[in-house]
Amino acid sequence: MSQVVRERHRWLRLMLGDAHLRACAVFTVVMLVMPPEGLGIDLCMSQIYTHAPCPACGITRCGSNLARGQFERAAQFHPFGPVIVPLIAVLGVLAILPRRWREAVREHFVRRAALLKPLYWGAIYAFAIFGAVRWTTVFFGLTNFPAAWP
Repeated sequence: MSQVVRERHRWLRLMLGDAHLRACAVFTVVMLVMPPEGLGIDLCMSQIYTHAPCPACGITRCGSNLARGQFERAAQFHPFGPVIVPLIAVLGVLAILPRRWREAVREHFVRRAALLKPLYWGAIYAFAIFGAVRWTTVFFGLTNFPAAWP
């Protein structure tokens, strides 16, 4: 594979890199052992200083609730969680597979990188826009965190 192609798909190689996969594995274990309502302390700087959630606030508690079958409560913590959490778990499992399997998965997705890139960036933008809207509405007291719906 040429250097130009490697650089063009660097985002995918980083996402499927061993360090990122290991972080997903650790995050998956944390989601499985964490109580569904959290630890009782805020670790998010946005939550501590502004009393409003950052774009990622609630993902761990969402995963904890999903692991326990509490799907409605999971969605209240983070509506993107039911999609993001299984993806993180799959990447975490990939981290513990043999290296040759990880390399095969990487090459499989790099061959499809042109199709995946718009989906990747669309998800990043949607996540950021959702986070900004949620932060604003919670900061100004228009909604609560976690949400009281559905």
